[in-house]
Amino acid sequence: MSAQKPPSFYVRFGKRAFDLTAAAVGILLLSPFLAAIGLAVRLTNRGPMLFRQIRVGRFGKPFELLKFRSMRAGSEKGS
Repeated sequence: MSAQKPPSFYVRFGKRAFDLTAAAVGILLLSPFLAAIGLAVRLTNRGPMLFRQIRVGRFGKPFELLKFRSMRAGSEKGS
């Protein structure tokens, strides 16, 4: 039997640092577009700009999802 090697430095720390850096850069680059979309939603319809919903995530842990509203306010309660 052979012993497993311990995870490399990149696997332990580098990947997380890369993921956080890439996400921060992505948010900065997309923020003008996100602001324009939010403003368009707000100006074309009454009600909140964002839709909030609780969903089930990894290992059954619930989390709150935020997304731009694409339906009229109040329409999710029934037809």
